[in-house]
Amino acid sequence: MYRLFLPIMRDLAHARQQLVQRDEVVTGHVSIGLIASVTESVLADSLSRFHARYPHVEVTVSDGYSATFIDWVSGGQLDAALINKPRARLSLDSQPLLDEEMVLVTSAVHGPDLPHAIELAQLPELELVLPTKRHGLRGVLDTAAQHEDVLLAPRFEIDVLSTIVKLVESTRFATILPRIVVERAVRLGTLRAYPILAPRIVRHIVRISHPRRPLSAAAEALIAIIADELRLVSSESTMEA
Repeated sequence: MYRLFLPIMRDLAHARQQLVQRDEVVTGHVSIGLIASVTESVLADSLSRFHARYPHVEVTVSDGYSATFIDWVSGGQLDAALINKPRARLSLDSQPLLDEEMVLVTSAVHGPDLPHAIELAQLPELELVLPTKRHGLRGVLDTAAQHEDVLLAPRFEIDVLSTIVKLVESTRFATILPRIVVERAVRLGTLRAYPILAPRIVRHIVRISHPRRPLSAAAEALIAIIADELRLVSSESTMEA
């Protein structure tokens, strides 16, 4: 019963938000799901900007897998989610937010000597630590590798991106992650990022929402700020590269 009635309750809550808004004051509650690469790179700055502009809105953020968020948005547990675009066709509304290159990452101190750029076919020669196959980023990597008939056999599989970064910083292991995840560590000089060529690996971040449950003004505003922060960090990383 909870699963059945939750979408209806959210619809009523959104309608109530529209009725109680006066003088362009945005109120209400937003429940959103964000993949780890977004939460770890831009969430804090995004929430700070959002609260300064919309201090009367409450926000709940869930961290998890893209596949889980698809189920939660479909079932009404979340207003919207930012996910890695899946290969399968979605029954939800999907809006592209950011296309981002993934890069090979090694320790600036302990990492192996590598050329300025590396080909995808050379990756199996490295000791890799990657997300598990449940992770949306691993799906992007495996799709690219299969297309080029390359077998990725990581020594470690870890879904916590911050742990992957710390492990790579202190060892000879390498990983493949979006630039926004490692941008700060590259700036600090603890990590090196190498472009991957032939072919480039690009992940697509999309916003998903339910077609029968329009987003509230507060949800639209929060997603717009997060998208802006993502583009800002991504552009800074590209210029430095």
